[in-house]
Amino acid sequence: MLGLLYQDLVVLRKAFLSIAMIILLLSFLSAFQGAGMLLLRLLSFTFAAMVPSSLVDLEERVRWTAYAAAMPPTRGEMVTEKYLLGLLLSLTVGAVTLLWLLLRDAVGEAGYAAAQLPTIAAGVGLGLLLISVQLPLTYWLGSQKAVIATPIVTGLFTGGVCFVGMSDGLDLSVLSKIPGFVLPLAIAALLVLSWRLSVWAFRRRDL
Repeated sequence: MLGLLYQDLVVLRKAFLSIAMIILLLSFLSAFQGAGMLLLRLLSFTFAAMVPSSLVDLEERVRWTAYAAAMPPTRGEMVTEKYLLGLLLSLTVGAVTLLWLLLRDAVGEAGYAAAQLPTIAAGVGLGLLLISVQLPLTYWLGSQKAVIATPIVTGLFTGGVCFVGMSDGLDLSVLSKIPGFVLPLAIAALLVLSWRLSVWAFRRRDL
């Protein structure tokens, strides 16, 4: 499992450097930009959430998946590693965003970082939701067919993020009435269901 995670991190360093730079730029601008702050922040998490399914696509195109099937890790472990990677990336973007916000606090606006913690938590949650939808589609359809379905799902998701991020007058007060533990539990349950679907779909596929 750790070997698979290390392999993906090496690939990310070489092949996804441009995406990493975009995520860093978006998270930086979201900390210091007034207008559109929420939109930029949510988009940074959206870009990070797209990485695991992109890696699955890359692995299938270079036939790494078929090669890995002959190695000790099971298909279930290969799927689990992608979910762990997605969780790690989402938390990393959240931590980087928090660092930018703490830097803003240090240069003269104390307390701003603490006030933005709910938006960081929302970004992590939205990223995990996107992962929960993209990965089952990719494992079920395969990269060649998912290349059509996944952009549609991602486009709809990104459109929703843009709508929320740009709707300054949108009344989200109803969310404050929901107990704090409900949304994290719902996201965790969806993530587990998505993982089980992905494992089931990947085990049934011919490599």
